[in-house]
Amino acid sequence: MRDSLPLHKVTLNLFEGDFQRLQTYYQKSGAGAAIRLIIRNHLNRLDAKFAERQIEKVPEVEIANI
Repeated sequence: MRDSLPLHKVTLNLFEGDFQRLQTYYQKSGAGAAIRLIIRNHLNRLDAKFAERQIEKVPEVEIANI
């Protein structure tokens, strides 16, 4: 299902060793798919958070506050 969604290719720099750690936890789907899912879920939570506040323009937020 998720594999059928269109993708946008980007370069992502991760901290040393993090890709291998993800690959260990997500052996079947792979680290790339896991990263996409993690980011999608994070964005969905942000969308819900800002929708609750009925903010028309999403302000820039600090990573530490999320």
